[in-house]
Amino acid sequence: MATAQHLWMTGAVGLMTLAVMTRATLGHTGQPLTASRATLLLYGALIVAVLARVAAGLWPDSSTWTLPLAALGWIGTFGGFAFVYGPLLLRRRPAG
Repeated sequence: MATAQHLWMTGAVGLMTLAVMTRATLGHTGQPLTASRATLLLYGALIVAVLARVAAGLWPDSSTWTLPLAALGWIGTFGGFAFVYGPLLLRRRPAG
């Protein structure tokens, strides 16, 4: 049950949150609504985090490395978002 909950909460909610964050940032800063390579890496890191967390629930003996991997995936995703999208959010929107 806990594994299914983590899949739902981290997978669906986490990915939807990232989708809204990236789409809103691109739209509100006047950027084209296309995913850059960096954006794809952010999504990839989040998917790794979700799969690692689910694996920790399914195979508890692997949790010594899957839980830290999940944590690094989350940190990489949302820290990476701040690094990649932060400069866009901190500058003025182009006129037009």
